[in-house]
Amino acid sequence: MSLPFDLRFLAVPAIVCAMGAPALAQEQTLKVGMDAPEFTVGSWIQGEIDGISDPSKTYIVEFWATWCGPCMRSIPHLNKLHQRFRGAGLVIIGISDESASTVKPFVARKGNSMSYPVAIDTQDKTMNTKWMKAANQPGIPSAFIVRGGKILWIGNPLDPKFDLVVTLSLIGRYNPELFRKAEPMLEAASDALKLRNFRDAYRHYDDILKIDQSIFGSIACMKYESMIHDAKDAAGARAWGEEMLTRYSTDWVTLLEFSNTILKSDKIRERDFDLASKVVERLVALVPSGNMGAKRMQAELAASQGRFEEAQEFQYEAWLAASPEDKADQRKLLDEYRRAARAKPSARVKEEAPAAEGATEPATEGSGASR
Repeated sequence: MSLPFDLRFLAVPAIVCAMGAPALAQEQTLKVGMDAPEFTVGSWIQGEIDGISDPSKTYIVEFWATWCGPCMRSIPHLNKLHQRFRGAGLVIIGISDESASTVKPFVARKGNSMSYPVAIDTQDKTMNTKWMKAANQPGIPSAFIVRGGKILWIGNPLDPKFDLVVTLSLIGRYNPELFRKAEPMLEAASDALKLRNFRDAYRHYDDILKIDQSIFGSIACMKYESMIHDAKDAAGARAWGEEMLTRYSTDWVTLLEFSNTILKSDKIRERDFDLASKVVERLVALVPSGNMGAKRMQAELAASQGRFEEAQEFQYEAWLAASPEDKADQRKLLDEYRRAARAKPSARVKEEAPAAEGATEPATEGSGASR
């Protein structure tokens, strides 16, 4: 389960792409904590989801439109979440109440930059009525986070709280009561970062960790990332990273996210490979047998340092351990490491290693072999 994420501190308009005054006047009958409404779409533009009831998955049902300016900002953000977390059980579904003739060419033009499933509402706007109007949502983009058949969160997907709720729900650590307690501190940290008041921001992060450091392990990772990227404080970040190794010495979920942060965060340019090696080493000792994440991180660490022969070995094991829906992505990574290994004169490429029982060895890129 790969769980890196970057919480974006964006100013979110109070009402975006307003849908009209009547929606503001009606009573809210759908709230956080309630059962998710009926999920019935008119037709699928790309992808197809058979309901939103799988208890092992987190669903984001997002309402958008091709004419909506702020939606053009939420689409790449959601797409990034989709690409990062789909192997961890995240399912994103974009819902538009426009016609298929309008939505289909728009999605086609977006290509890989809008790769998650997209559907259009029924003719009588069932989704809009049972979700948007019932929740008294005044405009789009508007997202509903659903897990275990329950509504966990309702709001703008560009809200700074959105990513944290998604991440916590994916690792089974979302606690609405504790999140509400931490929310004002998170907002205060966001405000402090905008003013470059790092001492204040980190104090608020620390206050959140005092509530429950395991549940809010993502906040510890955010603090490290901010020290590197925002404050340009490599020494402080290293000291905090060492403290995290002690704090989370038995918490493989947070260590997995931390290793992802160090090695894969878009915000970090100078990566601390020595610290990453310590985190990954501890992670491997803790992770449950057969977990893809640890092997994936070992491959990432080796590749980051140009050790592609080792990277392909670890990635092969990650491919074997991957869930069916994640097999294709892990095979692409394996092919990348194989190509890089071949480029070295002394390369020893793993072409035909014995597969685990019931598994099929992935062929090299372009072979068309099944997953």
